[in-house]
Amino acid sequence: MTLKTCGGIPVCCALVLRNDFIQNNRSIAEKFVQEYVNAAHKADLKDRATLDILTKYLRTDSRVLELSLKWISYKNLKLEEKDYNDLSKYLVEMGLIENPPPYSDFVDNTLIDNAK
Repeated sequence: MTLKTCGGIPVCCALVLRNDFIQNNRSIAEKFVQEYVNAAHKADLKDRATLDILTKYLRTDSRVLELSLKWISYKNLKLEEKDYNDLSKYLVEMGLIENPPPYSDFVDNTLIDNAK
């Protein structure tokens, strides 16, 4: 999920699965990510049914949610390298992390790429 702006960083949220979980439960991980992608497609419709579901599970006032959805997009669920690097730099500047791992060691978009 991305925001058009989030403190200059276009990333709001990311799905994280541990390597050991993926390696030991490959089929479950693939199905889970497929459903995550399906849910994102549904959420991006931003129709009344979707708003009702999001309001229920996010426990957010529907007017706030409708306004937020003007800036939220679920079209690109992958954490892109530029965005990761920008976010890492921001976290270092804020003093929240000293030495973030390189993108290639931390991000693998294979399961999202393989989802239909």
